[in-house]
Amino acid sequence: MIRHLFKLMWNRKGKNFLLLVEVLASFMVLFGIMTLVVKNYRNYAQPLGFEYENVWVIETTIDVENEEAVETMKNLKSVLRNQPEIESLALMTDNFPFAFSSSTNSFDYKEEPLTSNSFWVEPEFFDVLRIPIERGKVFDEANINDEGHYVVVNRKLEETILDIDPSVDIVGEDIDDAGDRIVTGVIDRFRYASQFMSNQNSFFRMYSLNDTNQYFLATAMLVRVKPDAGKEFEQKLMNLLERTNPAWEYDISWLSEMKTGRDLLVMVPVIIFSIIGAFLLFNVGMGIFGVLWYNINRRRPEIGLRRALGAPAGAIGSQFIGEVMVITTFSVILGLLIAIQFPLMGAFDLPAQDYFVAMGIALGIIYLITFLCAWYPSHQAARIEPAQALHEE
Repeated sequence: MIRHLFKLMWNRKGKNFLLLVEVLASFMVLFGIMTLVVKNYRNYAQPLGFEYENVWVIETTIDVENEEAVETMKNLKSVLRNQPEIESLALMTDNFPFAFSSSTNSFDYKEEPLTSNSFWVEPEFFDVLRIPIERGKVFDEANINDEGHYVVVNRKLEETILDIDPSVDIVGEDIDDAGDRIVTGVIDRFRYASQFMSNQNSFFRMYSLNDTNQYFLATAMLVRVKPDAGKEFEQKLMNLLERTNPAWEYDISWLSEMKTGRDLLVMVPVIIFSIIGAFLLFNVGMGIFGVLWYNINRRRPEIGLRRALGAPAGAIGSQFIGEVMVITTFSVILGLLIAIQFPLMGAFDLPAQDYFVAMGIALGIIYLITFLCAWYPSHQAARIEPAQALHEE
């Protein structure tokens, strides 16, 4: 039966060409959407590596970076530390969590090129975001003005280093051939851009207002406030900042609100592509429905004759459903041949597992949709009475 159906539909491939192409296009679109969904879900299910609730960021606008500005920032920090609603605070560069800013550094380790996200942070940064140190320790003020720069790395960067030299103990190691990155500690991860960001190489350089070797002033301040600090304290904090140093401009943002915005930016293209995919599937469903309905009406004499010869109603319905399943199989085989190239070529640096899961989900949806759309016309065909069909003929 199955062999007969494949032979029958292969001989009719010209008549069903448009339907074949439509199912193939829908499968490829579904495969792309599912790959995007699987990738984002895999990232979403992973921890960020830090706690952002009750953390605000104060951005300052400073025209001149000089010793006077540094002293002003020190005074500002001192005033804020005395506020009972503030638990801890730390300066860092403007690529703070969920900001539309990033910094990437390239360097060599044992002549192998490396690329990593980089952040300038004060030692208190890890307390503010409650980032646990897995091994080693955080750099501290005792390292100020030492030669070289001290860094804390994430485990992803440690694994990259170990791929180059499996025997190295990264704590205490200088991971830069130029002698500029001495590791003091290791954290798990720091997915700073959004909940959907992949885990990437990251390191944190020590920043201090007391370090005379540094030539810039970090203007973003992360502040951990007590859980009951709300909008009222935000206004109080803004007034305090403006009274302390009215020459600067300030902006206060909540990391929780910034995270929501960044996550939505990732979700928007997924939603748009899902709508396009749903529209294509709807067209495929209507196409299958129409083609089957047309074939059933055209083949009523054949159906009537088979029924008169004793063919059961179930066999008639199964044949029409089987024909649609064969057309779908022709299309998805071609689609799988195209889709398999993505994991084989390592496209977009995604794990092969993501592609295979996406293929499986796309296959399941395509077969489900085509079966549902074929079921009703096939059911109607099975109900045709032989006497009525032969009388019409």
